[in-house]
Amino acid sequence: MSEHRRPTIPFTDAPRGVCRWCGQDILFESGTKKGTQDRRRRWHPTCVAHYNATDPREARRRIRRRDRGRCATCRVDTYQVRRELKKIRRGRAKATRARGYKPGQSFWELDHIVPLVDGGTHDDDNLQTLCTPCHKRKTAGEASARAERVREARSSAASCPDPDAFEPEIVIRGRPIPRTKRQEDLDGLFEATDSLNARVADALGKGYRTGS
Repeated sequence: MSEHRRPTIPFTDAPRGVCRWCGQDILFESGTKKGTQDRRRRWHPTCVAHYNATDPREARRRIRRRDRGRCATCRVDTYQVRRELKKIRRGRAKATRARGYKPGQSFWELDHIVPLVDGGTHDDDNLQTLCTPCHKRKTAGEASARAERVREARSSAASCPDPDAFEPEIVIRGRPIPRTKRQEDLDGLFEATDSLNARVADALGKGYRTGS
């Protein structure tokens, strides 16, 4: 659940008149003191709203007011379900579990439409209400899809050819030298070729004739 932790306030030691979130001076916006530092405040209003938006409890309150406990998938009214189950005098816990809910807990859960692990955000347009059974199925489906992507990536990596297995073919005096996987053999061959070229260049420099 580390994704749900609130971010650290960067300027906790800022004096009054300096925003604890952005570190900028808090100025009067109107009146005779307009443009001067307001030492009564510690936060800009916009910074407070931005910080509160990272609180999952605040997000849950906002979505509760917006959706009123209605599941975005099956459209069930979780509040109505709770009222119906409260009418059961005996075996209420068993009946609750039979319908996919947990006794003593909320019947709806806050869900990220695009999961945080896949790049989703805490914005309200990426949040929805899901009843507990639908949220459980969605979470299981997302986990299965991620596992499938991992398997496909591993299979693709395993099927890729080993670049070390492909080495250039070398031709000396019209005779091809077979490819080899042993890099040390190639290094030795290159050294011998360089040495031969150096000897030929030295001989030419001294006026010797090479070949017939």
